[in-house]
Amino acid sequence: MGFEYGSENRWHDQYFARGLELTGTTATTDALAVGRHHGSLCVVLAAAGDEVEADALSLSILESDEADGTFTAKADGPVLTLAEGTFNTGDIMAKLVLPDCKDFVKMQLAGGLTGKVDVYLGYLAR
Repeated sequence: MGFEYGSENRWHDQYFARGLELTGTTATTDALAVGRHHGSLCVVLAAAGDEVEADALSLSILESDEADGTFTAKADGPVLTLAEGTFNTGDIMAKLVLPDCKDFVKMQLAGGLTGKVDVYLGYLAR
């Protein structure tokens, strides 16, 4: 596997969450160390089952200087909103280019989601 431009690159241990479900209308993932990477990373949201439905589902960034510290919303961070759609196992639902952040990041999902999703870190080959 090469790191070719436009190819999907995923590491087995770089998951923010596996099989995540929304309980209520919000869910927060585990933390990953990302730090300052100069725009070379993205966050991928993928269906972890069949008939996963999203409706006004948003993905936003929480950051902290420490893995076990207090995580706050990234003030100038992008928020990705997925209007609606139905997805099957392995389908990529959305990608969010991760800006430079503090050392540790969690992702927050809010809105409508029926089913489970995987949230993982990807590398943007350039």
